[in-house]
Amino acid sequence: MQKPTVTSRRPRSSGGGLVSTSVEHLQKRLRDLGRDDLLEAIAQGRISTYHAAEIAEIVRRRPTKGIRDNAAKRLAYAARGLK
Repeated sequence: MQKPTVTSRRPRSSGGGLVSTSVEHLQKRLRDLGRDDLLEAIAQGRISTYHAAEIAEIVRRRPTKGIRDNAAKRLAYAARGLK
């Protein structure tokens, strides 16, 4: 029996399975989890949908290897009070 080849490079969820990173899918998952606070922050433009999914532990962001410290600081500042 042949092993299936992996053709997708999509991020893995915190649970280990593949997840869609489309805005519609992530916002649906946030609604399903009852994270209205994050959906409101997205609507106000304070954070991105992907960052909200990261806060809700739907997805994990890859490490920045120290080259994007300012981006990491900006994301942490935007997420304060939303955990």
